[in-house]
Amino acid sequence: NVQNASAAAKAGALVVLACLLVALGDYGAFETVPGAAPPALFGGVGAAIIGVLWAYEGWQWVTFSAGETLDPRRSFPFGLVVGTAVLVVLYLLVNVGYFMALGPATAQSSTSIAADAVAETLGSGWGKGVAALVVLATFSAAHSSVFTVPRVFYQMARDGLFFQKLAEVHPRFGTPAWAVLSTTA
Repeated sequence: NVQNASAAAKAGALVVLACLLVALGDYGAFETVPGAAPPALFGGVGAAIIGVLWAYEGWQWVTFSAGETLDPRRSFPFGLVVGTAVLVVLYLLVNVGYFMALGPATAQSSTSIAADAVAETLGSGWGKGVAALVVLATFSAAHSSVFTVPRVFYQMARDGLFFQKLAEVHPRFGTPAWAVLSTTA
């Protein structure tokens, strides 16, 4: 529930941010976009993809909960396809908002694009509020790893391949408490 709430809050905040930036942004920014991409752009896109793939490091983490998932052959592909589609739309919307708020030159040179876009559109005080979104995103990511990674140790212990203590489930909460403790200690 905590993970669902923090992820929903993070996505919701990004949607609100993007909608505000698009609604209050400068549509003239799209008139300054060159028609054809220069050849050097393709090398830059390749370098940028490395960062994107690192940001989506969670692809392999989805399998960590396979032992506890009902009908994983159906739910994993569905979740991956829907999740990917939602992320693509969200990222495109947010980037259009950044572009409309800052224009191409400023967006390219920005080192804190979300804060700069919000400050440009809503004022400098609101730009500092982007830090709260960063904290929320960091909490959500840390929470997902703290409660997902122990599932591997838990399942290995249940299969007799790891310390049996890590297969124990907390009697009150129904969680693999020892496995969680072993990864957070």
